[in-house]
Amino acid sequence: MTTNSTLEQLKAAPIWGKLPPIQNGKVYLWNENQSWYRDPIAVEGQINSLAEWITKAAKK
Repeated sequence: MTTNSTLEQLKAAPIWGKLPPIQNGKVYLWNENQSWYRDPIAVEGQINSLAEWITKAAKK
């Protein structure tokens, strides 16, 4: 999920906080600032960062 909110903020939100993935911490939060630029070099960097991040999270 792309957001500037923390998991704690989402858990406290009236709608988001009711969703099971939010309640159980089973959501990946991707900061909006990491996806701001859309040029080919930036997009490639975002792909690499996202793949690395998901791979590390899957190993937990």
